[in-house]
Amino acid sequence: MKRSAFLRKPPAPSLARVREWTGADPRPRLPASVPINDPVYVMPVPKENAIQHLGYMKLVRKLACARCLTTAVPRQFCHRDEGKGLWLKTDCREGWPGCAPCHFYVGSTGRMSKEGRREFELFAGAATRAQIEMAGTWPARLPRWVT
Repeated sequence: MKRSAFLRKPPAPSLARVREWTGADPRPRLPASVPINDPVYVMPVPKENAIQHLGYMKLVRKLACARCLTTAVPRQFCHRDEGKGLWLKTDCREGWPGCAPCHFYVGSTGRMSKEGRREFELFAGAATRAQIEMAGTWPARLPRWVT
């Protein structure tokens, strides 16, 4: 009996090409032929002074989840949702530690109201900054958060 018909076929070779970094801005530009108020094209707007500090994010991941306080599962760095957009993140100093289920619950399920989510993220970000400052581990080259 021939069983090769039940085997999976190997995937087709990828046609994607690896593009070399040219130093050009990778964000899309609005085509000249599209009306300015066409809602399909959304242009990213850079955040003012938004800092992404990998050392700070690593410190935040070591803390307990800001929502359920678990330390048993790996934590993620959760950016604040307000002001995020296409290819854009908010300042890392506004972020908070979250386990995967809590990060999903706060950001994606829609179970929290927008106002509730904003309030939680402000509180969690402030508590995270306070924890890192009290531990004395604030990165030397990262400016302090000014409210």
